[in-house]
Formats: sequence, C-alpha cells, structure tokens
Amino acid sequence: MKKSMLTLAFATLAVAGGALEAGATSSADWTDVNQMLTQAADDGLIAGASTIVWKNGKVVNRDVVGYRSLETKAPLRENDIFRMASTTKPVTAVCLLTLVDAGKIKLDDPIDKWIPELANRKVVRHMTGPLDDVYPSPRPIKVEDLLTYRIGYGMAQMLPNGPLKAAIAKVDIAPNMTTDEWVAALGKLPLAAPPGSMWQYNVSSDLMGVLIARVSGMPFDQYLKAHVLDPLKMNDTGFWVPREKLDRLTVAYAPGDNIVAQFAAGKMTDFEGPLHPFNFMGDPTVVPKRPSGAGGLYSTPDDFLRFARMLMNKGELEGVRVLRPETVALMTTNHLTPEQRNRSPGTSVATVQNMWATRGFGYGVSVLTEDGPEFATGAYGWPGAFGTQWTNDPKRQVIVLYFIQRMGDGNDNAPLYRKWLALTAKHLSSAQK
Repeated sequence: MKKSMLTLAFATLAVAGGALEAGATSSADWTDVNQMLTQAADDGLIAGASTIVWKNGKVVNRDVVGYRSLETKAPLRENDIFRMASTTKPVTAVCLLTLVDAGKIKLDDPIDKWIPELANRKVVRHMTGPLDDVYPSPRPIKVEDLLTYRIGYGMAQMLPNGPLKAAIAKVDIAPNMTTDEWVAALGKLPLAAPPGSMWQYNVSSDLMGVLIARVSGMPFDQYLKAHVLDPLKMNDTGFWVPREKLDRLTVAYAPGDNIVAQFAAGKMTDFEGPLHPFNFMGDPTVVPKRPSGAGGLYSTPDDFLRFARMLMNKGELEGVRVLRPETVALMTTNHLTPEQRNRSPGTSVATVQNMWATRGFGYGVSVLTEDGPEFATGAYGWPGAFGTQWTNDPKRQVIVLYFIQRMGDGNDNAPLYRKWLALTAKHLSSAQK
C-alpha cells in the first residue's frame, strides 16, 4: 500500500445464509451478528459488509448486509468485488514461494542475480542523517529477507523525519513508474538498516513481484494467475477489474480527507476520484504499469476463502497442490527475534500497532505467538486498508473473513471489527460445548 498505512483497514438489505457449502449450518443461528452489522450500516458506520466464518471444513455463518454503493443504493451481494489493498501481501508471498518449491530460487539466495539494481547496498549511519553518510551493507539482501520484511527498506511512514524518509516517499508513491523504473529509483537510495536486522513494512512485497517476474521470465500478474489464481479457481481476483464485472465492484469510502475530524463527526466520503489522496489503487479498469504485490489485488470473499482453505490444508485445495506442506509451515511460523519485534519502527504505525506483544511475522503474514480470546497460538493472516480482514486459525480449524469498504475500520483494533469478532468467537465457542 502506498499513501495511508497510518489508517489501516476499516434501509439496509440483510441477507442471511446465502450459498453455503454442503453441510453448513444456517446463519439463522447467528442472528445477533447479522443484526450488529445491519445496525452499523443503518448508522452509516459502513456502507456494507460481507463476512464468512468457516470451521472444520464448512461455512458455519455468512452475512451480506448494506450497500455496494451509497449513491445508487445498490445492495451488496455475495459475489461483489473488494479492493484487497494489503491483504494482497500473503498472496504475493505464496506466489514467490511457488518458485522456491519449484527449485528455481532458494530462500538464502541473494537477490542480486535477478535484481542487480539492489546489489552492493549501502546503509545510512543514522536514519535521520545525510544520504551520503553511509557504510557498506554487511551482506546482500536475500530472498527470505523479502518474505520477512527485513530487507532494510520500508515505506516512508516507517521512518523518522529526515532525508531518507523524504527520498523513499518520492519513490514509493510513484504509481506511474514501470517496474524497471521503480527498482532503478529504489536502487539509488541507501538502506535504512542492514538486511535481516529490522522489520519494515510494505516495500518488500512490491519487490517480491519484481523478483517473481525476473526469476520466472513472466510478468508478475501473469505468473500469479497461472500458478496461484487459476489453480485455486480464484476467477474474480486480479490487479484490475474487467469492464463486464464493474457492476460488482464495491465503492470504497473514507470519513473524509481530514480523517480524524470527519471520523469523529460520523461522515462518510466516497474517495473513488483519481485525485483523492487515498485512492492509491488508481483506476480499477486499467491494467497497472506496475502491479503491486503489496496492495494491488481486487477479489471476493469466496475467492479469498479458497486461498485461505488452501493454506489451512497445508498447501492443497481440492486435489490441486500450490505449496508443499513444509513451505506452508515455514510461511506461517514467526521468524522475528524478540529484539527485532521490540525495535521495529512499525510499532508506531496503526498497521501493526500493539501487535508485537502477542505476534510475530512469518512470510507475508502476522503469526499469533500466544493464545488470545478469539484465536489460538499459530493463527495467522493480514488485513487491508479498505477493511479486508482475514485470519486462519489452524489449531481451532477456523477461517474468518470480514470485508467492508471503509478505510479506518480494517485493522485488528478497529472497534466494529472487534465487536464482530467477539460475537463470532462467542458463537464458535458455544458450538464446541
């Protein structure tokens, strides 16, 4: 994601039940959950919400409430398309790991062979110091550094004010650059920290897309489609929305340009316009010059459930293997040391605020390191800025998907999500008794 990681994603039609999988229980048992979401839409907190709760191989609850568009009052439907924003990141990680499984690249390989623009790195002596006050990086950036976000680069908002922050900001928010232009511009900047030493958000996932393209010899979006999306039958997922599907695209909303003030006033603002400061995904009908592995995908709850089920089933879905079980285990294991978790500059950003006390980071996903009220140790997932929440809990065999279309209510601490999750956990707990 580009411009606003500081606010991660966050007469009503109420559709209960819907197209549940065979053997699923009815959403009628979950009336209070549906009523809570419906009330949130009635109160203008959200335009709409589409949620799925899966347990032990079947969907046990599904709710679709509210509108796809507040202007047209078009009701939200089960197959409507959402901007995934940072929930793209786990998909990109899986895509890169297919190359690892295929033996085309190794986790400890330096990326210099494929991305020479980032060879022979220099590191700034002080994050707030001059760009030319540098020292040689003790080692090159490796493939696993990309997957764990420890490449030494982060988005500008991860850094204290200074020349490096300003320089990275100019590169990171340049959607009109081609992939090669973007990497070349990034390669002119020093690292903020030595590779492997510090978790920094976002840039790594975009670089994964570059690495995937150069290792595979295929454009990133085409390789992703051929090796992840098509095998999983994620037919409505991609980096743009075909015109024949535009009537299914949800409208994204924010409380207004002044996020804090407008949120307090309870106002909602459509920010689809190309000049709106939070429209970092651009025109959904245009094939992007640089498909973003960090935040560029559009998808549906049903498509993403297939992705989540594949990981829950250790890399396989309906007889199609995407990753080896050992690779899924690596992906969903915490790789951050206590020191890296404590010193990560991301602790001041809402994306990961308060998460390091109970979480670590795997390959493109956060990983719960102790039991919580809703999920058990080992649960993993990642949210998106427009309100796309996903968590897999292997220990409890639970998948939750919570899709809304409003920036500011899509992070782990967002009040509405917490309320929905608490109710959901209550139902799941009751079902176990």
